[in-house]
Amino acid sequence: MADQRRRNSGGALSTIRSTGVTFGPSLVLDAFVVASALATARHLADRTNQDNYSSRMWPQVTALGALIPWVYMVGLRSRVVHWGSRADEISRYLPGDELVPDPVWQSTRSITIQAPPGAVWPWLAQMGQDRGGLYSYDWMENLAGLQFHSADRIHPEWQDVKVGDPVRLAPDQDTLVVARVEPEHALVWHILNPVSHQPLDRPLAGHYADATWAFVLQATAPERTRLLQRFRFGGRPGWLLGLGYAALVEIPHFIMERRMLLGIRARAERAWTEGQAMLTIPSPSVPAATAGK
Repeated sequence: MADQRRRNSGGALSTIRSTGVTFGPSLVLDAFVVASALATARHLADRTNQDNYSSRMWPQVTALGALIPWVYMVGLRSRVVHWGSRADEISRYLPGDELVPDPVWQSTRSITIQAPPGAVWPWLAQMGQDRGGLYSYDWMENLAGLQFHSADRIHPEWQDVKVGDPVRLAPDQDTLVVARVEPEHALVWHILNPVSHQPLDRPLAGHYADATWAFVLQATAPERTRLLQRFRFGGRPGWLLGLGYAALVEIPHFIMERRMLLGIRARAERAWTEGQAMLTIPSPSVPAATAGK
C-alpha cells in the first residue's frame, strides 16, 4: 500500500512537472498580454492622468504587451504555423487528412533534405520516446521528465513499423498509434483515446479531441527530398479547443517541431553523405604475390 501511494505521488508530481514545463511559459506570456491589454485600456480611459502616464515607463511596457498578439497575428503567425512550406504544400491533401476531416487547428511545416526518400525514411520509422526519440531538444523534453534520447544512427531493430503500433511520447504511455505506413513516402500517427486506448472514432459525451501527425516524403530530384509534416487537431467544442491550442501550444509546438525537422535533415544528410563517400573509396589493390593464396 505504501509503495502504491509513493508511485501515485510520483506520478502526480511527474504530471505537474510536465504540465508546468509544457504550458508554463505560454501561460505567463498570455497572462502578461491580458494584463497589459486591461492596463492599457484603463490608462486610455483615465483621461485625467494622461500626462502622468506618459512620463512613466510601466504604461509604455503595458502598451507594448497589448500589441504583441496583433503583431504576431498579422506578421508572424503564418510563418510559425507554416514554417518552410510553399502555398501549394499548405493547401495540398496529405495522407492522414481524412482521419481528422474538420480540424480546428492545423500546421504544415516543410524542409528540403539533400538525400533521397529512402535515406530519410529510416529516421522517421524509428521515432518515439522509447525508440529513436524525436530529434528535437532532448534537454527540454527531459526537463518535463519525458526521458528522451534522440538517436544519431539508424537502428535496424526499430525499422519494422506497422499499422497499429503504439507511439510513445512519455515513459510507459501509449500516446499515439501508427495509422498509416507507406515506406519511403508516408508515416501517419493518430492520437489514442485515453479511456479505451483505441483511435478515437466518435465523440465522447459531446466533448472530445482528436489529432493526427503526418510525415510525408516527396522526391524532388534524384538526391533531394521534401519532408512535409502536418499536424491536425480537431474536436468539440471547436472554438474552445482551437483557441486553447493557439494560446497554449502553438508556439512551443513550433519551437520543438522546427528543431525536429532540422534534426532529421542533419542526420539524414550526414548518413547519406558518409554512405556515398564509402562507395567512392577505391578498394585496396591485392599484391600479385598473394592474389592466388
